[in-house]
Amino acid sequence: RGHLAPAMNHKGSQKAMDSTFTLANCAPQVGAGFNRDYWARIEWFVRGLAHREGTQAVYVATGPLYLPQPTGDGRWRMQ
Repeated sequence: RGHLAPAMNHKGSQKAMDSTFTLANCAPQVGAGFNRDYWARIEWFVRGLAHREGTQAVYVATGPLYLPQPTGDGRWRMQ
């Protein structure tokens, strides 16, 4: 789970919606409720921006965020 470009935003045609179901459009989502909470809030916020009167375009850059964690020996590691 984890569409970077949500299928719901591509309802203009079945082909457009189908094109969102690719590995190039997914990112791992970790944490309890992530997809239904924080990410969903962002999606609704962006949709709201796009539907504002006078909006010409909304550009959204998405992608996974990998944060390094300290290992205890002075090094940092990404898991």
